[in-house]
Amino acid sequence: MDEVTGIAKKAKAAAPQIASAGTVLKNRVLAGIAKNLINYSGDIISANEKDITKSRKDGITGSMLDRLRLDRKAIEKIAESINEVIMLADPV
Repeated sequence: MDEVTGIAKKAKAAAPQIASAGTVLKNRVLAGIAKNLINYSGDIISANEKDITKSRKDGITGSMLDRLRLDRKAIEKIAESINEVIMLADPV
């Protein structure tokens, strides 16, 4: 959990810079995120399986586990959604 907290703190610190970035840069970053989701989907799925196993041991069951589970199709859907955001007008 410390790793997640660290990432969240870094994201919060970067928020003002991201907000002031131009549309081209933001879209380039989003496109990179989408591409890396696909490129590293095997690693993501592997880590997710470990999380699912731990969650099951911690007593989480049923629909909650289903919501936590990622597979290639789910990752592709996330990447597709990010690409759809790129197509939107920049509201900032």
